[in-house]
Amino acid sequence: MAIHSRGVPEGPSIHRFQTVLVSGKRRPYASWTILVIPPDVAANWGPGQKALRGTISGYAFRGAASRGEGALRVPIPRDLREKAGLRRGDTVEVAL
Repeated sequence: MAIHSRGVPEGPSIHRFQTVLVSGKRRPYASWTILVIPPDVAANWGPGQKALRGTISGYAFRGAASRGEGALRVPIPRDLREKAGLRRGDTVEVAL
């Protein structure tokens, strides 16, 4: 297992991609920061909510991907955003 420069263990991941952090389109989601899973990745996961873990810009995270507003998406918690220095509109590297 490789160790990322920030001390995060990196095992084999199935999906690596870049995406932009966005806000939701409607209340109450408009106040959320969301990572949208690309359609080609989401197509392989089928329906329903999916627990996942991986890295976002090198920082480990756990979350739940669910379908909403026409996409498979993962809300990014404030503490992770602050620790990683992430904001809406940032392009991030994701490994799941």
